[in-house]
Amino acid sequence: MAAKNSGGFGSSAIAPADDSTSTLNAIPLTDLNIEEIELHDLGNTLPVGIICGDECLKDFTLNPYSADYEIALGRLVESNTDREGNLKDPVKVIKEFLPYVINTIGGQPIKDLAKNLSTSTSRLIEGMYWGDVTTLFLALRLQAQGFEIAMAAKCPKCGTLAEDNPKKGRSYHDLSSVTIKVIRDLTQKPLIELTLPEGFKVFDDTVTRLWLEPLKLYQFDRLLKSTSGNPKDLDQIYQMVVGIPDSEAYRNVRGQVFDESIYRALCTSPSGRVSPNKNALYKAVNKIQPGPAMWIEMDCVNPMCKNAWEQPLPWLSFREFLYFSADSDD
Repeated sequence: MAAKNSGGFGSSAIAPADDSTSTLNAIPLTDLNIEEIELHDLGNTLPVGIICGDECLKDFTLNPYSADYEIALGRLVESNTDREGNLKDPVKVIKEFLPYVINTIGGQPIKDLAKNLSTSTSRLIEGMYWGDVTTLFLALRLQAQGFEIAMAAKCPKCGTLAEDNPKKGRSYHDLSSVTIKVIRDLTQKPLIELTLPEGFKVFDDTVTRLWLEPLKLYQFDRLLKSTSGNPKDLDQIYQMVVGIPDSEAYRNVRGQVFDESIYRALCTSPSGRVSPNKNALYKAVNKIQPGPAMWIEMDCVNPMCKNAWEQPLPWLSFREFLYFSADSDD
């Protein structure tokens, strides 16, 4: 099939089948059981989990806080910070730090679990779903400091600084109310099948279905380091579409299967207009990405503005987010 390169479809993505994908039955998007719950109701449970045989390992325990972990995190951050003070490789920090603080996943000590899966602890973390990793960071923050977090940000509408300060009548924000998208009842890898509103051609095949999978940590790393020049949403789609079951050429390939040529074909309707496939794909990508909403609702303190917005959590400032209390700067 590598010789098929007419019609604008590249052949470089074609590779031997990945048995971990090709032998699975995809879950129809309409059957996907997703629930949104607040962090304080989630407990020590991962939104997706680690698939181990026929079991999905979701429950986790964390080691009690130790200054040793904080120091280790600080050293990882320092060794990955450039001269301008920018964090060069946040994913490296994440995958090397989390094995220090995770005790068990699915009842198994993390070192034993990695050994059972024939990998290292850092590689185990790297292969976890992005929503599971961010949930672990929120759980660590709650364990170390509780639910209060001091937020400060300028209103995107009027520019007024909104800063949490109980002494000035502005309470701290509540992390425990952050919503988490959880995939329920998983017994297999979350390979999700999207049925498209209309078919499109890939070589001689009419494609009506795509297989998608939530982002993993190593894929988030690729997005951070991407030099493709593509809009970020396209790079994310290229990572999350993992199979095209109606295409002989792209049915069971290893690595990236979705590219610009397929995106063009999918988005162009036979009528010459934007295909409804595009809207269906973007909705599916948004729906199947589990994990926490890593933002806090804020409101403007300017009485003439009264704007409200969603402010990203400063969680990539790892040490400060995890181990410095709300009133550290008082």
